[in-house]
Amino acid sequence: MATDLLSPSPQADDLAPPPRPVPFRLWCYLLAGPVTLGGSGLFAFGMIFALIFAPATDPVGTWRLAQRRQEAPGWVQAAAETRFHEGGGEDDEGVPIYRYDYTFTLPDGTPRQGSSYSVGQQFQVPPAVPVTVEYDPDHPDTNRIRGTRTSPYPPGALLVVLFPAVGLVIALAGLVSGRRSARLLREGECVPATVKACQFGAGDSVTYLPVSEYKHRLACLRGRFGDHLFVPFAGVFLRVWTFMATVFLVGGTIFCVVALGFVLVVPMPAHDRSLFALGIAGFLVLWLTVGVFMVQAGWRGCRATSARGGEVARQQPVRCEFEFRLSDGEVVRARAPGRLTDGPGAEPPQPALYDPRSPTRALLPSGLWPAARVGPSGTWETAAGVDAVVRVLLILLLLAGPSVVWASLR
Repeated sequence: MATDLLSPSPQADDLAPPPRPVPFRLWCYLLAGPVTLGGSGLFAFGMIFALIFAPATDPVGTWRLAQRRQEAPGWVQAAAETRFHEGGGEDDEGVPIYRYDYTFTLPDGTPRQGSSYSVGQQFQVPPAVPVTVEYDPDHPDTNRIRGTRTSPYPPGALLVVLFPAVGLVIALAGLVSGRRSARLLREGECVPATVKACQFGAGDSVTYLPVSEYKHRLACLRGRFGDHLFVPFAGVFLRVWTFMATVFLVGGTIFCVVALGFVLVVPMPAHDRSLFALGIAGFLVLWLTVGVFMVQAGWRGCRATSARGGEVARQQPVRCEFEFRLSDGEVVRARAPGRLTDGPGAEPPQPALYDPRSPTRALLPSGLWPAARVGPSGTWETAAGVDAVVRVLLILLLLAGPSVVWASLR
């Protein structure tokens, strides 16, 4: 077992008893992981479409008129083209949506006014055009000209809300996971744990293999393909792919920065500027999160294919299934990312932290190394920099910004 306190797997006794102070930058690192950052970027980018289309729908009014409606004579007083369009493509704005203002009279003689919408112009005014108005007898303010809508877009346009909703769920899941890890670092009970199995494969072929078999398979893969003629071609492909991914990452980043500057400089309404600036910033964060992951994965693959025979590759975190024993003798199994030693065979014990209220909530500090490491005094130290704090501030901006824009639209 490693004895260096700053190594991925120090002695379990080297860690101070809870509660242990968690450095602020380490908190930020755990909260602002790739999952949280990518989810917040997707949320902000998707909110562009949600804030454009959602206010232009009226699902309640459409549902009311579908359940019950009565008809009354009315007169169209005005017709105007709105800023909304339906259909179209890259070089075609589509068919404009028109708004009609009209008056009608209820059976008791009460005059009412209303507005409804259609794709394309249906009525030419002046002069005033007689029409048939449909209205909800219980809510007369819900009305429309027969054959038109109560809003520019039908309720189906609300599907755009799914994109920011998915992003918000992902971001919240990342925040909850980061907070849980931070609480375990602060308050978790430390015990020796033994890694029993590791995740092997990807996609539908994912399985957990015993540690010895996992290491054996990795060794066989390295031995089988280490001197294969395919390896040089794979190395060339990985280098070309990584280079292209880097080009796309840099090019997309430049495009987003230029677009953001264009939005900030060109005259437009303040709420539109805020909306598009926030959306472009969200897309930029999403682009950077995915792009950096792909580039890093590519460079790791390049290093692996260029490693010489006998050279030991740096161990990367792998999802492990490990077990530890509680003070009452109960054996608990949990899963979390962790690092393995370089030697073959079974793994020596390494420290794990678990929640006494729910022992299956546990983590291996080796999976967080070097961001979380044990210092000489037995407390947590971190290699996370100021960039972790910047990521937290950016996440807060992306999650709270749409609310500010929505408030300005009201």
